[in-house]
Amino acid sequence: MKLYIKIFYALVSILSLMSIISMTCNNPANPYDKKNTKIYIYARSAAGAVSSTGIDDSVGNTIYIGCNSNLPSNIDSVQLVTSNSVFGIFKDISSKKSSDTLWDSIVFSDSGTKIITGIAYISNNTPYSSFITATIHSKPVNHKPLLTVTGKTSITVAQICTLTVTVSDTDSLQAHSYSTLKKPANSTFANQLFVLTPSSDNIGKDTVVFMVSDNGYPVMSDTKTVVITVSDTGSNTTNHPPVWQKDTLNQATNIGNKISLTLSKQCSDADGDVLTYTLLPGTPAGDTI
Repeated sequence: MKLYIKIFYALVSILSLMSIISMTCNNPANPYDKKNTKIYIYARSAAGAVSSTGIDDSVGNTIYIGCNSNLPSNIDSVQLVTSNSVFGIFKDISSKKSSDTLWDSIVFSDSGTKIITGIAYISNNTPYSSFITATIHSKPVNHKPLLTVTGKTSITVAQICTLTVTVSDTDSLQAHSYSTLKKPANSTFANQLFVLTPSSDNIGKDTVVFMVSDNGYPVMSDTKTVVITVSDTGSNTTNHPPVWQKDTLNQATNIGNKISLTLSKQCSDADGDVLTYTLLPGTPAGDTI
């Protein structure tokens, strides 16, 4: 009897050992198997906030959608879809690392909760999808800013023209940006201050066009055109030489007759100065002024 009991326990031990050997000989699961491939979707708001679950933003703002994968080498491409419409495709994701995130952008023109889905197409395997929500809020009605320019616009060439640009806006919390669409030579515009330091090249009339834009939605702008007059009068002005209307003037007459010319009609001066006329040596005898 004791012999049978010993044989029985020996058989149980052998079976247990065989079971352990069988369990330890199973091949481990392949962590790189295509069926283990996943993608992760992220969103970045216009303000820079990043989330993997959902973001809040406003109508008209640019939202960025990111995607990465634990096994990007298994993926042929990823489509980004919202409202059954594809707005982005990543075709080169297979060459990326799992730590690399690819980004695309979208702008929503209406408010509401938007579902953004990423669909990963995996060779010879079922596509894998992941999604994120974006809650889009309406923006208040934007009003056009009003641009005002103050300062003296008629100066002499020896003076400096300084103009100050200000804005009034019903939407008092908005920020504004200022620029010039056109301005004369020798002028600068910074910090809402326009400065023209004229030279003789600026004598006459010229225009400067100011523009201000707000940061509302949609962006609203206002422009103002200012005419600046620079005259060549006053102290320390530049003197310009007089100019003959013609380099050569031919006159014919008979012997004994006089030829008379009104020189002031043949010469002009941009500065309006009084002109003095003289004869150069070698002129015909009898010529006088």
